[in-house]
Parts: sequence; C-alpha cells; structure tokens
Amino acid sequence: MKNHSIFCFVAVVTSLFFACGSSNTDSVEQANDMNDKKTHQVLWMTIDDNDAKFLVEASDASMMEIEAGNLAQQKSTNKSVVDFGKMMSTEHANANTEIQSVASMKSVTMPTSMSEDHMKN
Repeated sequence: MKNHSIFCFVAVVTSLFFACGSSNTDSVEQANDMNDKKTHQVLWMTIDDNDAKFLVEASDASMMEIEAGNLAQQKSTNKSVVDFGKMMSTEHANANTEIQSVASMKSVTMPTSMSEDHMKN
C-alpha cells in the first residue's frame, strides 16, 4: 500500500512538472492541444480532430479580421476605408459568435486571443 501511494505521488508530481514546464503561450496552440486531449463526444454529437481544428482556426482568422477592421477605423482618414473597417469588424464579430456557439455545443476549447503568427502581421 505504501509503494502504491509513493507511485501515485511521483506520477502526480511528474505530470505537474511537465504541465508547468510548457512554454506554449499561443492561445491557438493551447486550444488545439487541449482539443487533441479530449474525447470529442457530447451526448449524441461527435466531432473529430479536423473539425475541432477548423473551428479554432476559423475563430483565429475572425479575430485577426476584427482587429484589422478596428485598425482601419482608427488609422484611416478615408471614409470608405473607415466604413469598410467597421463592416469588416461587425461581420467577423458576428461570425465568431456563431463559431463560438458551435464550439460550445461540441465542447471544443477555443482560443481567447489570436495566434502569435497573426499578431506579428
């Protein structure tokens, strides 16, 4: 019994060590990692890894488009560009709301911010 307790303690400490040692700060990568570890079955609905990755990537792209639209509104003096930026932000925010809704129904973990690749551009 004592050996079993020691083994469990070592297993927990080891898993915590590896979990804390992860330097993955990209929200999109974290969401994909979490989704890879899940069993994608909720009641009668199932989702495979490709569908989960699609939802994560679609949300990431929408967040980038929202930010681009916001920048167009803030930085441009051309009314057409400002109007287009507003439309772009609004439409992609609506799309992202729908994406989040589907992801929630399917128990898919979603990113909370856009990927580091999109932030660089």
